[in-house]
Amino acid sequence: EMAEHGYAGRRVNAVAKLLGKTQGAIYARFADKEALAVATMRQLRDELVVPAVVASLSKASTAIEGLEAASAALAAVSADNPDARKMVARLALEMAGREGALAEEVQGFFRAFASVLGELVERGRKSGEIREDVDVRRFTYAIVGAPLGYASMASMFPDDVRFGEMEETMRAILTRGIADSEIGSS
Repeated sequence: EMAEHGYAGRRVNAVAKLLGKTQGAIYARFADKEALAVATMRQLRDELVVPAVVASLSKASTAIEGLEAASAALAAVSADNPDARKMVARLALEMAGREGALAEEVQGFFRAFASVLGELVERGRKSGEIREDVDVRRFTYAIVGAPLGYASMASMFPDDVRFGEMEETMRAILTRGIADSEIGSS
């Protein structure tokens, strides 16, 4: 429901119908529409994103491998769950600049991933694997933000251009760039 209509267009009665519940049953568990959306974001993060990223990082021995693995894990979760990807992209656009529990949850979702990537970049800078002039904040937000742009524009791309391929290409360019070219420098 939220993937198709966004937060503003989401109706609790439509969600209840999709789940085979009554609207009263939904409101018995969630105080309001925002609480339901926050719970949805937390479930996505805790059940899909975090386990995939943590598992991918356990296999990486270098910072670059960690960046590639974490980004690939997020891309895989995205590709395997297109409705979730669409929902997160819509929420990110709708909640930008807003206040409230849902806006904070959406921002936290992205900041957490950016923080993991930032720690990997810092580790790579200290080990000499990643150039010292790389702006960690710009790099991490580029890696986190690029897929949102792709997801929000997916309907405009030709059928033979797939989201995962675009995201993989962008990750490769950015990751290689911090190791051996001018991409990502301040």
